[in-house]
Amino acid sequence: MDGSSLIALGGAQWLALALIMACAWLVQQRTGNSGWVDAFWTFGTGLVAAGSGRTGHDRRLGVLAAMAGGGARIGMGSPARQLHRRFHAWFG
Repeated sequence: MDGSSLIALGGAQWLALALIMACAWLVQQRTGNSGWVDAFWTFGTGLVAAGSGRTGHDRRLGVLAAMAGGGARIGMGSPARQLHRRFHAWFG
């Protein structure tokens, strides 16, 4: 991968994460709960890592798949905590 394509890839990654975090901000504004930002960040980072892996070699793909899997694993806890809190707020 040459320098210009590496810069283009970095720019695309930055733009993707910026859009994901803008969506996280909108959710936080509508719900008043900043806990959702964690889920957006972890899933977004995993998705961007997985998408970036398509441009690399086999070894790089394995590392990026592990990053994406780790992001998904960590991200599953955030929505569960938020839904648990909301359920108890509604139903005691």
